[in-house]
Amino acid sequence: MLTVTTEDHHDVVMVRHFDARPALVWLAFTQAEHMAQWWGPSTFTARAEMDVRPGGAYVIDMIGPDGSVSPMKGRYIEVIEPKRLVFDFDISEHGPAFNRMLRETYIACGGGADDPLGTCNTITVTFEDEGHGTRLTFRQGLATAAERDAYVKMGTAEGYAESCLKLDKLLASMQLFFHG
Repeated sequence: MLTVTTEDHHDVVMVRHFDARPALVWLAFTQAEHMAQWWGPSTFTARAEMDVRPGGAYVIDMIGPDGSVSPMKGRYIEVIEPKRLVFDFDISEHGPAFNRMLRETYIACGGGADDPLGTCNTITVTFEDEGHGTRLTFRQGLATAAERDAYVKMGTAEGYAESCLKLDKLLASMQLFFHG
């Protein structure tokens, strides 16, 4: 089950248990061929290029059922295997329709019409050993509470929950491969 909180002033924090050891969950987050299998909502596919090291870049393209591409990109800030990943998360190239919807939702959440609206934020992912599994914490740091609320209202948690279900399936198949 995914737990979502907005306990911190500008953060969305999502916590989920996975029935796989941290080293395996780490591989799913840091190898492009695995990331492409689970990132994005259930009706989306993805392609990924990743250079997982401090300063290294990544690009993940989420591909919608209609063929539309929603790119996200960034650079890794901190990489501590298999404990912690910190990276910039830039969705500025998602396209005008998404940016319009984000702006409208931001205003509805109390943001100003002329405020600069960040489409780049910082993600911190921690992988904690939890019995025979992993407690994964995904923290999305945003610039303002209104921006945080806009992302939540637009379905950040629902999309991540769908990604987690895809990740569960991938981890189950990876465990069979690695542990026979």
